[in-house]
Amino acid sequence: MDGKSLTPQKIKLQQLKEIIPEAFAEGKVDWEKLKATQEIVDAVIKEKPQKVVVFDRLFKGNDQLKTNTSLQMKDAEIEFKTI
Repeated sequence: MDGKSLTPQKIKLQQLKEIIPEAFAEGKVDWEKLKATQEIVDAVIKEKPQKVVVFDRLFKGNDQLKTNTSLQMKDAEIEFKTI
């Protein structure tokens, strides 16, 4: 090992920073901002729309985030589509 290898934790933090850069301040996770991103999804579900359509670019290529959001919407019986 060269001492420069990323740990699994650092890799996950790096991925999170790519997905939600606004949840980081001074290179560290701002837990309140991170929590607020989930609250945005929760706020949509709370309104109980019949259908939600969003641009695919919202997920910045993160299929896991898109899948999780889709499953949350499905559980709430909301039709969810990305374009």
